Amino acid sequence: MDLLLRLFVGHLIGDFILQTNNIAELKLKNIKYLFAHVVIVFLSLLICTLDYLSFNLIFVLAIISLIHLIDYLKKFTDNFLLFIIDQTIHVVSLILVPAIFGYIDIYLINKYLLAFYTNINLWVYAAGYIFGIFAAKVMIDNLLKNIIKDYEANSISGYIGMIERLIVITLALLNEYTAIGIIFAIKGVARSKFIDNDVKNGEYYFLGTGLSFFSCYFNRAGNKKNY
Repeated sequence: MDLLLRLFVGHLIGDFILQTNNIAELKLKNIKYLFAHVVIVFLSLLICTLDYLSFNLIFVLAIISLIHLIDYLKKFTDNFLLFIIDQTIHVVSLILVPAIFGYIDIYLINKYLLAFYTNINLWVYAAGYIFGIFAAKVMIDNLLKNIIKDYEANSISGYIGMIERLIVITLALLNEYTAIGIIFAIKGVARSKFIDNDVKNGEYYFLGTGLSFFSCYFNRAGNKKNY
C-alpha cells in the first residue's frame, strides 16, 4: 500500500503540479509536448519510488507513464466528462500495472474494496449527498419556478447552490456548525450588491438559500436516524 500511495503522489505531481497550462495546451497540438508530459510523469513517479528502484519497477513506471498518451484524445473533444474518464484510467493504471508485475497484492486491494462497498455507512452517506446535492436542486428548481416567474432552472445560482449544499452537508457531518454560519455570512456579503439592486433579488436570494439549508438539515436529520 505504501508503493501505491507513492505512485499516486507521483501522478499528482506530474499531472497537476509540473504540467503547466502551456504544456497542457501545446501537447494537444504538438506530439513532442505530449511526450515531454509523459517524461515528466515518469520522472515524478521515479523520484517518489527511488527506494523501491529496480529494472522491473522502471519498466512498470514507463508503462504507467506511456498510458498518459491517451491525453491526446482531448484534442478531438475536451470536456469535464472526458477529464474524469482520463483521470480514472490513470488511477486504475497505478493499481493494475504494478499488480500485474507483483508489486501490489490485488487480492488485498479487492478485500478492502469489498469491505468498503458492503459498509452500510457508505450507502447512508451516498444517499445523503445525492439527495442533498442533486435531488434537492430539482425540488428547489421546481418550487421556485412556481413562485418566481422569470426563474431559470439551470442558472449559475442553481449550481452554486449544489456546491453550497455539498459544503454544508460535509460540515454538518463533521459537527462544524460554526463554519456553516461563517459560510452563510460570507455568502451574504458577496451577494449584498445583488440584493441592493432590487428588493426582489433579496427575496429570491433568501428563499433559495433558505430552501437549500433546509434540505441540508432534513438530510442531516435523516442520516442521524440511520445510526
